[in-house]
Amino acid sequence: MKHIKTLIILAVISTAACRKENDHADVIGTTKPDLTIEEAKSWYEKQLLVLRPQDQAAVNTKTTTVSGLSIPWERFTSVTNGKITYGLVGLDGTPTFAGYSLGYRKLLIIKTAADTLSGNILEVIPEPIYLQSHTKVNRADFCGRIFFYDLSYRLVKGFVYANGQIIGQIRPSEKSVTKTSSIGIDIKPIMELCNWYDDNYVNGQGEVVVYSQKICTYDNGDDGFYGGSGVPSGGDYAGGGGGNGGSTDAAPPVANLPGENSARIDPMSYMNCFSTLPDIGAKMTITVYVVEAAPGLPFNIGTNSVGHTAIGLTKTYQGQTITQVVGFYPDATGKSKMHAPSKILDNSDLAYNVSISYPIIASEFAKIVNFISHPPDTYDLTQYNCTSFVYNACLAGGIKLPDPTGNMGLGLTGMTPSALGSSIRQVGSTGGANLNGGIVGKNHGPCN
Repeated sequence: MKHIKTLIILAVISTAACRKENDHADVIGTTKPDLTIEEAKSWYEKQLLVLRPQDQAAVNTKTTTVSGLSIPWERFTSVTNGKITYGLVGLDGTPTFAGYSLGYRKLLIIKTAADTLSGNILEVIPEPIYLQSHTKVNRADFCGRIFFYDLSYRLVKGFVYANGQIIGQIRPSEKSVTKTSSIGIDIKPIMELCNWYDDNYVNGQGEVVVYSQKICTYDNGDDGFYGGSGVPSGGDYAGGGGGNGGSTDAAPPVANLPGENSARIDPMSYMNCFSTLPDIGAKMTITVYVVEAAPGLPFNIGTNSVGHTAIGLTKTYQGQTITQVVGFYPDATGKSKMHAPSKILDNSDLAYNVSISYPIIASEFAKIVNFISHPPDTYDLTQYNCTSFVYNACLAGGIKLPDPTGNMGLGLTGMTPSALGSSIRQVGSTGGANLNGGIVGKNHGPCN
């Protein structure tokens, strides 16, 4: 079983699933009709009769249906890889992930050396950031998720990938709970036994699927989970083969960052203003503002794009108050925003979801002022972003923020607005947090 899993892990993440031609140049193994379309269709139609007896009349048509799903057999392709052969049919319909129409669906039919057949409906969802940086799906470094449904369109399991390797898994719960959302869609929570975190997406059937996943490392060993259904643990099926199927691996647009259209500033001129008020007798406060991607949820992309973290400094002396709220951004557009020269923007009027404030003494306040006055030259979405900047600015003044580290969706962990927002929510109002959100006021502005 382990050998079979390894063989099939490398084949289907090969090329963009939206290609209309059946290009298998990047698929390990040879393409040959060891699993014929007639054999695959015959097997599938037998399953159809078991699952949906009322659809018996459809079995003699070119397109057959299970759970309202059309199977366009003209898109069938077959791949032989060592001891195993499988067929793929590209299906119409595109899942929606993180608010984007993203990914594609396939019918998978596996034929083993013992001539036994099994099948699943697959939903392949590349990571949005991966597509933005790669522009198409590649087998060797695929990052994303593959969901395995049975032929009744019930989620069976799934796998999480980074750099072409399985780093996590998705599994259904022992207790099946279904409830209806406010928009009348059945939500089917998928839970796990360990400390997994919740996520969700809209599958190709239009159903909101809530699931949990845990990021970890696996050696492809057969633990009963992988081999239980005869489906290999690999992600060969993520690209190539199976025809176009109305699917897409086009990257979503590079996220617009909250506040990115604000005025560019000279950070030193903004920080110089604080020297106009004496330190002795002054009150100083640091406030961190977080725009969560999906307010209240640990998702890195949502209604507020990827979110944002800003830092505010306030100094008050005898009724005079100076406040400056600034943010760290890439000085670029489009795809180049992922790694670019940095810039500091005025974050006045920023609408935020949570914040946390700290009183601070003059000497530590000065260290934060100095840090912001000389920001790092480079912005990188995963390595040093707005949250990294704010975290390190606070650290320079001896303030350690709640944990801003979370899953970044590429098999990496890093600082994100969502993770920081979640941690601030855990601190609560008793720890100086504002959980009601608000809008940042006007800044004092520059001082020469």
